[in-house]
Amino acid sequence: MHPTPTRALALAVLGAAPAFAQGADDCASAQAITGTGDWNFLLFTATTDGLATPVCSAFNQDQIENDVWFAWTATSDGDVTLDTCDTSTVDTRVAIYDAVTCPAVTPITCNDDTCNLQSAVQWTANAGQTYLIRGGTYPGA
Repeated sequence: MHPTPTRALALAVLGAAPAFAQGADDCASAQAITGTGDWNFLLFTATTDGLATPVCSAFNQDQIENDVWFAWTATSDGDVTLDTCDTSTVDTRVAIYDAVTCPAVTPITCNDDTCNLQSAVQWTANAGQTYLIRGGTYPGA
């Protein structure tokens, strides 16, 4: 993930466990991150922890499977873009929640397939606010 001046967050799926942020397998243990940059996540052993929601509905599917969680704290006010474009080889889905309590129920934004099979979301962040980021796969991917 990488938030940049319009702060873009890119989630990358890797085949080997890196020694840096890789996300938590459950919402209650969301890995804390802040600032802008790239944060990798692993989906190979991830289970589905989050709830299905109509906000994420695409192709008659409301769930994000094999999800990992981050708790991202905005360092300034402004528009944020999070994407998995050109960083993943799987069919990704991404949701953002304006809450830090779990279960996270209704995302403020969710996306499937903005750039081929990868995802991108955009929202307006408030400095000091923590947002839950849920990254995973399209059901069955």
